[in-house]
Amino acid sequence: MNVLKMRSMWLHTGMILIVSSCASVPKPNSSDFAVHQTLVLAQKSDGIDGSLEILRDQRLTELDIKALQEHDPDTSPENSTRFKNNPLKPARLLLKSNDGQVLQSLHLEKPYATLEIAETGANKHAILVTQDFGIGMGSYNGPITKILDVTSDSMTWAKARQRHDGGAIPISLMRSLKSAWNFISTSEGKDILAVNSRPDEGSLEKFTTVFSRYHHDKSGWIVLTRSEGLLWEAEDGDHRLGYALPDQKKFPR
Repeated sequence: MNVLKMRSMWLHTGMILIVSSCASVPKPNSSDFAVHQTLVLAQKSDGIDGSLEILRDQRLTELDIKALQEHDPDTSPENSTRFKNNPLKPARLLLKSNDGQVLQSLHLEKPYATLEIAETGANKHAILVTQDFGIGMGSYNGPITKILDVTSDSMTWAKARQRHDGGAIPISLMRSLKSAWNFISTSEGKDILAVNSRPDEGSLEKFTTVFSRYHHDKSGWIVLTRSEGLLWEAEDGDHRLGYALPDQKKFPR
């Protein structure tokens, strides 16, 4: 099988997606899995000359993935008789060295996931891992993206320091009817802006909307937040829901 590599630039976010076919990487350790996606890493920008791999259950086909993305319980492979006795396995994320050695493995929650690299500044990358938690209805579910911190021999989910108290929180970015995020350009590179609108506790009529800014410096990610007592909903359509942001003046600096 010929090696297939595809690079595509996302105009709205400045992300570069790198996908390889199964034949371009060492075989996975378990015959239960197949390589879904490969992302090549470089020492200068990522801290390691190596790669990241998403492995998926080998029984999961491209048509199955398309069906999962439609969020229809009647056609979802997860409810199919094909997987009744042996349910679909969650995807795995592998960190590999240049010679193909597996340095670390993480179990994901969904049957498949996607990897992306976002440029955040000169020779600075953010590695994004996205899983689809959408169910086809409701305002508070959709794809969730986490940022992966990679070193020469390990990987962890990134956290952001809160400037006001120094505590750290996991970075979890959702796109849905009442959640959005995107990269925006700054004088130092790129920040992430995120907005989330949720009903107040005990009320279905009153909402609080939180505006967050994630900035990456030499010590890692910092998050600044502010909130308003109002309802916010995405207005960018079902096909790219959760990309368009409100007025940037609403976000802290």
